[in-house]
Amino acid sequence: MAVSTKPLVDKGMTQVFTHLGKSMTFTLKGFKHSKFASQETECYQTDVLIDGELAFRAINSGQGGPDMYVTYGPNYNRGLLEKAQEFCKTLPSTQSGDYIFDSDLELVMQDMITHILTKGDENKALNKILKKSKTNAILRLSTDKSGSYRTSPIPYSEEMASTIRLRNPQGVSFLNEELSKNPDFDVLNWVGYFR
Repeated sequence: MAVSTKPLVDKGMTQVFTHLGKSMTFTLKGFKHSKFASQETECYQTDVLIDGELAFRAINSGQGGPDMYVTYGPNYNRGLLEKAQEFCKTLPSTQSGDYIFDSDLELVMQDMITHILTKGDENKALNKILKKSKTNAILRLSTDKSGSYRTSPIPYSEEMASTIRLRNPQGVSFLNEELSKNPDFDVLNWVGYFR
């Protein structure tokens, strides 16, 4: 297995947090992630805009340490970093298993970064399936495990689908048929991709 050293670069993500009648908009811009360097935490770097204004750069080396927030330089606004830190402390706590975590800026950043990375994985899975569906029949039997699908070595045709249905009376679903009926069909849900 080859290890890619090319960082994932995403144009950004915006999320609005509202609590107790106050809201703050966080935008991650120029997000870069290094999978090979991520060991105990995610190795990343991104500029963070608060309510549309450049506030700080968030960095984590991926070695298990906390995020660092850099505000030096003429483009960053230390006051916005402090405002964001205070706002994040007012957000509700998060529970994971038996643990309860008080909200803070690092927890908000990690949630946003996890969302970006998960979305990237979903897009890769979706693109792989859609590419296969152009040249092959993609099908699921009702007895298949969730998260699995079958790829026929030949392209989808109604004749081929009829033959497979005759051999599998318990039920067969073809992704190709679903996509022809509805181009916005939820492919990842159909194959059982867990989000």
